[in-house]
Amino acid sequence: MEGYMAGTDWTKSFVTILKYKDMEKYHQYERVVQIVKKSIDYRQDNFDTHAGKEHISTVLKNADFLVPSEIKNRWSVDEVFLFLCSIWLHDIGKIRDFDSNLSYKEILSQHAERSYNFVLKINEKLSLDEKESLIIAYVVKGHTLLDLSELPEKKGLGIGKAIHIRPLSALLRLADELDMSYKRVPLIVKELSGISKNLKWEVRDSIDGIEINSNMWDIVVYSTPNSFETLEAVNNAVEWTNKIIESIRSELRKADILYRKIDLNIDDTLLKGIEKKSRKEGDVRSISIFGYEI
Repeated sequence: MEGYMAGTDWTKSFVTILKYKDMEKYHQYERVVQIVKKSIDYRQDNFDTHAGKEHISTVLKNADFLVPSEIKNRWSVDEVFLFLCSIWLHDIGKIRDFDSNLSYKEILSQHAERSYNFVLKINEKLSLDEKESLIIAYVVKGHTLLDLSELPEKKGLGIGKAIHIRPLSALLRLADELDMSYKRVPLIVKELSGISKNLKWEVRDSIDGIEINSNMWDIVVYSTPNSFETLEAVNNAVEWTNKIIESIRSELRKADILYRKIDLNIDDTLLKGIEKKSRKEGDVRSISIFGYEI
């Protein structure tokens, strides 16, 4: 299962809306995209950059599925432009600087703050003015914050314009989290030999797909775990993401985005096979976990 929501109107994607409403802003956005792509290709000096563009594309899709077309159409050109740029730049801080002495683990833990600083540093290269780059920097900084009140509520952008920062950052957080927790399995993991498949990757491999219904504000994760350890980990991942949704719900509501939680749909076929085998081998323990009794 690869799909998200049946009947999604791709003519109303954020990118298409930007292109339709303001061709000049669309071309400016395209320049940002090309710069980020080149940066990822040029500095493939750590594990995560191999999946960087794939991840960004998924976050873009997630954002489009999460926001109904009628709400997208109410966004201003500046809101659409700044949000799209934020998606492309939110993980730019994961790229290792040539003079950085940080470990990869330290880079990951600090990547949102690094992305914030990076956007402000190269705003002219990105063809962004200082006000635009500061708003984007705040949005990307917020995509890992536990408390979005650490960000300004809004910033002015020219005469008669103001951009609400926290709702954009909340939406980016949700779109990003749906890929990070469930669907991000870099191809390099499958291609490289000698890398053990730990539970983290087993969880992500167990995900069949995500259904996002923006008409009913429903998100459902479909999973076929291959062990009870994986089932527990999938459940924990959903619980963690639901805590995130709870923490950002008030900001999402400001943008009329009304998701409350993620539901989990388990295909227990493989688990029943494991239990059947264990019973044949003489282990007759009853297994009941997270409401699933095999």
